[in-house]
Amino acid sequence: MLVFTVLISTVVSYIIWRLVLFISWVNRTSNIAQNIPLMPVIQNMINYYKIKNSQEMYDTFIRECGIYMDKENQIVRNWVGVKHVVSLGNPKHIETVLSSHDAAQKDSSYEYFNLYQSGLFTLNGSRWAELRKPLNKILTKPMIESNLGVFNEKAIKLSDVLSKFAENGDTVDMRHYLANYSVDTISITGYGHNLNELENNKWNLSKNLDSAIAIILKMMVKVPYCLGLAVAKHTKEAQKVRGYAKYVLDACTEVMNGRLETKKKSGETIIGGEQLLYSDVLIEAAKKYNLNQQQTANLAVDFLIAGFDTSSVVVATILLMLAIFPEHEEGVYNEQVNLVGDDTSVPLTWEQLSNMHYLTRVIKETVRLHCPPFIGRIASNDIDLGKHKIPKGSVILIALYLLHRNPSCWSHPTEFYPDHFLREETATRPKSAYYPFSWGPRSCPGKLYSMISMKVVLSILIRKYKFETDLKFEDLKHKNGLLLEIAQGYHLRIKPRHPKSQ
Repeated sequence: MLVFTVLISTVVSYIIWRLVLFISWVNRTSNIAQNIPLMPVIQNMINYYKIKNSQEMYDTFIRECGIYMDKENQIVRNWVGVKHVVSLGNPKHIETVLSSHDAAQKDSSYEYFNLYQSGLFTLNGSRWAELRKPLNKILTKPMIESNLGVFNEKAIKLSDVLSKFAENGDTVDMRHYLANYSVDTISITGYGHNLNELENNKWNLSKNLDSAIAIILKMMVKVPYCLGLAVAKHTKEAQKVRGYAKYVLDACTEVMNGRLETKKKSGETIIGGEQLLYSDVLIEAAKKYNLNQQQTANLAVDFLIAGFDTSSVVVATILLMLAIFPEHEEGVYNEQVNLVGDDTSVPLTWEQLSNMHYLTRVIKETVRLHCPPFIGRIASNDIDLGKHKIPKGSVILIALYLLHRNPSCWSHPTEFYPDHFLREETATRPKSAYYPFSWGPRSCPGKLYSMISMKVVLSILIRKYKFETDLKFEDLKHKNGLLLEIAQGYHLRIKPRHPKSQ
């Protein structure tokens, strides 16, 4: 009985101690951030509890920011569960945060992606740096240029796959097929093994990933899931996520096993201590930490997802924008034909890709409007923003959606306007107004790789097909994902073009 009493007393004392610490932190946080507008806590909790899908999550946050945000300074705060969240849309504030080592760590909400068995995306600290740093040496211009043949070959293969739809002017889900293109290119260039999804269509990774992310994002903000991963991982929703995750894990297992088999057959070793493929980095990490096959596949998940999901969504969105705005579609088409001709079987060169100026503006403008809606960081110390201060322990939500629509930075903030990226427009805008790939220690290492891959596939598809849609720009609905996505999807009619040379 005495032991039981002591145990209960210890547990109660610990709970009281933690509660006192939390109340003290809340008071300190409220005092430091008192001049930042605060969304109504209870009403906001109710609003998030009502959320059913990613579109409603997007609509709720944007609506509440519109009501409660300090419009001049583009800043607002909120409580999500037990987390104090400060959302930023001011370019100077965002530049300060993204460049600060006091905001280099990702918010613990990213741990929810562990339900999807992620690696690099959710890691912090030395393990993150160990896996992230080699990408700077792998995703270089020489590496990308040496893989132009892969991009060309797979883009031509994609155009051939789409021909059956173009013959009858059928509607096709472009995101699905673009994801297969990206899966194939990243599996070859990053892992050294061809999954060949354009032919096999085996994993349906895009659909499964989309379903999993929708659940994960909802769990981040809804009670009781938002109370922590320890609570969330035992729920039925978590079981659903793990079911969807099995497909990408199996694909990663296949690609890693394929790379290991290739190395075994060829007797290939790492040359001069430098890994030539990211799969080799993961293989070395697996040896160092004595990881089994599944754990090694887990490490491969994020690079595969980053390589296929974001690029396929961006390219699908670009094609949708061009279908909505045929004047831009024809402008891009004419540039491509004048620059490289209309024979899509001729491989594109680096010089040609570097001179696709109209297409580059279209890509950048699409990414402006459809970038990651938010980036989450944790303040490891108080961060001074001048008039405002973010308290230590706060979640910093970098609202790229708001930044990229800030009327003080963009002449047509809510329109699709590729001329935002003409030299004369760019010269009048602060550099910190545009963060398509984040910034600072956590920035995306694959910016150039992604741009070249997208240009190749867009050049080939636009020269071969005309894309059409009945959707209007003003009628587009959005939803949260890894990027801001079109809620209506990416179903386009495609029709064959007749070469100008004929």
